[in-house]
Amino acid sequence: NNNPKYSEEYVNKGKKAKALILGGKNSKKNKKQKVLKKEKADEEEGKQGGPAELKGDDGKIKYPRLLVEFTVENKAKARTQAVNKAKQATNTQKQKKDQRREKRKKEQE
Repeated sequence: NNNPKYSEEYVNKGKKAKALILGGKNSKKNKKQKVLKKEKADEEEGKQGGPAELKGDDGKIKYPRLLVEFTVENKAKARTQAVNKAKQATNTQKQKKDQRREKRKKEQE
């Protein structure tokens, strides 16, 4: 998920990513502010405890619902894309063969 507010809560180094986004990608003007924000984010992340926070009472790690849904959707999309690419490749090969046959027929006539 590209939303820094969501990432801040659920993703490792989310606070650090949010701090980087706040400073802008290529701004040279606020380098000191960026460094301070990074240091502050690192300190806050250390206080949080990271993935240990996501453990439930039974000891299992609980993943955020959206994270699970997105990974499942992305895997399904990747499968369909692979199938579509394979179909496209076979179709282009067939078209090339058909074009070659047509050229040969015209040359023979």
